[in-house]
Amino acid sequence: MSEEIDLFENYEDLPSNVLAVIGVFEESDMTYVDCEVLINQLELIGYTCDYGLDSCPYGLKKHNMELVLTDIELNEDIVPNSNITYNVYFDGKNKFKAVLNDPANVRGCVSFEDAPRQVLYTLDKPIDEFTDEEKQNILDYRGLNLEEDGFEFGDIFMEKSYVTIVE
Repeated sequence: MSEEIDLFENYEDLPSNVLAVIGVFEESDMTYVDCEVLINQLELIGYTCDYGLDSCPYGLKKHNMELVLTDIELNEDIVPNSNITYNVYFDGKNKFKAVLNDPANVRGCVSFEDAPRQVLYTLDKPIDEFTDEEKQNILDYRGLNLEEDGFEFGDIFMEKSYVTIVE
């Protein structure tokens, strides 16, 4: 198994939009909230990273997931407040990732500190194995029609019948 390259150590390989996001945080002393905001902004352009107990970001990489839903309230017991929103990404096969949406804007929310920064989900089967009948059943919850309205990955996530939280 090859080891992933930390793109923080390879600035010459980064596109200008990633450099612009990182540049905002370069000259400041990072806090945990700053790290979460950085990750959120990176996620929006297809990248992600981690950070340590010292609030120092590391492990910058492309996340290879497509943004499919924005500003979604997760109706899960693990999310303590309905004002907390998430952006949802899909890997094109069978995994969703909900990422806390801009922690700087929801700091005043009750129990924000207890909200998970990300929630991972898996589909019961790969997306390409869904039949048209199953897709229509998923769309029925919103009163939509497969032929007229089409089908998007976010529809599966919102309907939840085929989606399970990864523990």
